[in-house]
Amino acid sequence: MGSNEPTYGGIPDLRWRLFHEVGWGFLIGGGCGSSLHFLRGLRNWPSGGRLVGAAHDLRVNAPRVAGSWGAFFGISCAFESAMSLARRKEDPWNSVAAGAATWGLLDARLGARAAARSVILGATVVALFQGVYIVFDRNFLAVPQYVPPVPDDPCLPAPAGHRPTPGGFLGIPRQRIVVQQISVADKPWL
Repeated sequence: MGSNEPTYGGIPDLRWRLFHEVGWGFLIGGGCGSSLHFLRGLRNWPSGGRLVGAAHDLRVNAPRVAGSWGAFFGISCAFESAMSLARRKEDPWNSVAAGAATWGLLDARLGARAAARSVILGATVVALFQGVYIVFDRNFLAVPQYVPPVPDDPCLPAPAGHRPTPGGFLGIPRQRIVVQQISVADKPWL
């Protein structure tokens, strides 16, 4: 392997990221689809069997919605990984481009005009989500650094990073050490 060949050591394993995103999409779609179709079944079935109808709608439609969301997240993750590999950096623009490409690809069967509208809509929606995420990340999700207060009690140890006052080790007051010189002749037991 030559020295000028690129190394991909810093790039995460994209297969596991794809499995992770498909799983999240399936989970989100299953949760939203289950609640939506259960409520639709409660509302639309006749009054004699509302609960049975709600369970039937949930059983029939929720797996389809979960699979659709899983596929959407998988395609979006594949496009985002391709963008990050092509651009050699991870930033929100990869997600915006992936959202636009995913929405455009899924609506390409409806024609070029519908696909173009979906590309614009997908880029706008993902850019709004990324903007909200960035604002929340900078303002609300930042964890402030905890600075412990300096204890007033000299018996308590000082917090880490605090310069100890001249109170001694572990809060034990220092005692003056007096050194006396004595001769061996004065102490016969030595």
